[in-house]
Amino acid sequence: MLRIIILISILGFISGSILYAELIPKAVRGIDIVACSTDGNPGTANVYSLCGKKCGTLTAILEFAKGFFPVLLGNILIPPEYRTYTFALIVIAPVMGHIFSIFHNWNDGLGIATTFGTMIAIFLRSRLLVLLVGDYAIGKFALKFRHKYYRTLFVFGAFLVELLLLNSKDAYSMAYFCIACIIILKCIAVNHKNSIQSIPK
Repeated sequence: MLRIIILISILGFISGSILYAELIPKAVRGIDIVACSTDGNPGTANVYSLCGKKCGTLTAILEFAKGFFPVLLGNILIPPEYRTYTFALIVIAPVMGHIFSIFHNWNDGLGIATTFGTMIAIFLRSRLLVLLVGDYAIGKFALKFRHKYYRTLFVFGAFLVELLLLNSKDAYSMAYFCIACIIILKCIAVNHKNSIQSIPK
């Protein structure tokens, strides 16, 4: 069973490495989302703002899907009694693929849409999606952060605290604890890089 988990995780990582937020704008609108966006992030939010709702929605669906289907496959092939800590690899893999894309020199986006995609796949078994959506709604509509990186830090920081308070030891909670930590670190690194690049020379 461990071999199946590792195989699905590899497939999930490869799936996550396909950056639809970069491919779709180029194919549909001829726009290089990395070059045209202010932060150089191949993310769904940038596609919406630069390419419009139709292109953004298509991108969002594909970014969700690349996280959803590997985890769904894991839920289908792995019996419940084998969904121990090693199963967390299946959940983490697509998100890590997006953040450390093998097709983009092991470095790219934040993996937020892909994270939501993995959560949709496990929604019948875990309600962690409700917490993350709630945190996102607070960050976007209540606190109204001016910079999306600050919003991302708040959302996943709050989510991390909630996971600690829940003190759950299941594979899903372990996976999203790791994902939240990595997204926070990636967000800090990207924000720091953009701040340095914006300093006049």
